[in-house]
Amino acid sequence: MPHRYHAFAEAPIYNFAPPRRRGFLSRLWSHLALRLFRTVEIEQLGWVCQAFARNAVVGPDLRVTTRAWCVNPGPPENIRLGQSVICRGLIRIERFHEGHVVIGDNVLLGDDSIISCAERVEIGAFTMLAHGVQVYDNDSHPVEAARRERDYLIASGRLEGDRPGIGRAPVWIGDHCWLGTNGLVLKGVRIGPGTVVAAGSVVVSDLPPFTLAAGNPARVVRSLSS
Repeated sequence: MPHRYHAFAEAPIYNFAPPRRRGFLSRLWSHLALRLFRTVEIEQLGWVCQAFARNAVVGPDLRVTTRAWCVNPGPPENIRLGQSVICRGLIRIERFHEGHVVIGDNVLLGDDSIISCAERVEIGAFTMLAHGVQVYDNDSHPVEAARRERDYLIASGRLEGDRPGIGRAPVWIGDHCWLGTNGLVLKGVRIGPGTVVAAGSVVVSDLPPFTLAAGNPARVVRSLSS
């Protein structure tokens, strides 16, 4: 189902028509439909809260949306969220290797953001991940074609066996960072405190503290004041 708030959602397009006065039955139907929608949304929110309560150690004042989710095949301690975290995206421990996610206090994970962890991902306090930011401490699949084919068949349930080795390395993002919309952070990267990563950038190597970085691959553009 397309995300109803997404600008590029695949949904019917209608001609614009100014609002007009509707009859009683039309207003009644709208009222009932809205109540049903709210009931479904509350039910979905309950599933989200259960997913976080079951799969993570959650600090006080966690805030989530109905689009947030938490996946963890291991013990809840593998995902730790500090206090006053806002999560609007996905936090996922991968099944092919046990990982650990540590989220500091007052961190924002924006709409459609993804944290994919097979080793360790750590995000410092007051750091913001904008909409669509993705953080991977792993390659997701083997680089070699033959091993990637086997991995795909195993991951999709078409072949028995253990998934081949997949590259992974810890990711560390410091306090007070800001990662712009649709940014990508890859395995083995350290981003210093106070650093801003411009929208759409791909971070493949370490970035020093209090800098502005941009591009693919991301490079330091200038220094920032602390």
